[in-house]
Amino acid sequence: MCGRGKEIEGVVLLVLLVGVARSCTVEDTQPLLTAMFESLGNDCKAWFSLFGEGALYYHQHDGFKTYDELMQNCENYAAFCPGGNSTCVFQQQTVHQVQAVNGECHILAPYLWSEIPADHLVPNNLEPHTGWEYIIAQPDPTSKVGYNMTWFAEIETSYAAKYHVGDPTDSSVYWWTLDLLEGTASQGECNSPVAPVLTDYFATNGGGEPADAVP
Repeated sequence: MCGRGKEIEGVVLLVLLVGVARSCTVEDTQPLLTAMFESLGNDCKAWFSLFGEGALYYHQHDGFKTYDELMQNCENYAAFCPGGNSTCVFQQQTVHQVQAVNGECHILAPYLWSEIPADHLVPNNLEPHTGWEYIIAQPDPTSKVGYNMTWFAEIETSYAAKYHVGDPTDSSVYWWTLDLLEGTASQGECNSPVAPVLTDYFATNGGGEPADAVP
């Protein structure tokens, strides 16, 4: 019976993984993203409900946050953008990408953000700007959108550093990215340039050297 029990557990796990793979589609995850973009700063209770207990959060301006800090984080944003969408624009820029991984759904969603008018309260903030939301979500039958987020990370493309095509290991212009990070809640997590690391990886694995990339 013990051996049979393990077989049954294996079948159940396989069924769950297959179910996640089938549900981890652009169409099925769109309600989650729509709710996330629309509720931030407008309905913090609704925004907070999109996260699973124990979720982790990282943002280039806000820094690292734990689950217990997320409601306050949303309220801080609401204070910066009183009136919600009438004072700040935060929206999905185009279609997102998804990938099922070990029973979870990994989402990469491009976004657009700006004050109205641009650079109103934060001068020289490179507005409007774009970026990426990297989200790990898990199916949640109790959620109105079908998922809850266990991991959220945002990075603006403003902080990207282009590769030097002639010498991808050259990171002499990375100071521009560091200057921008100094005005955020970053505590040194991104102080090391990614170009030399990626160049070594692609050279080692025979993938060539990319001429341009967004980290």
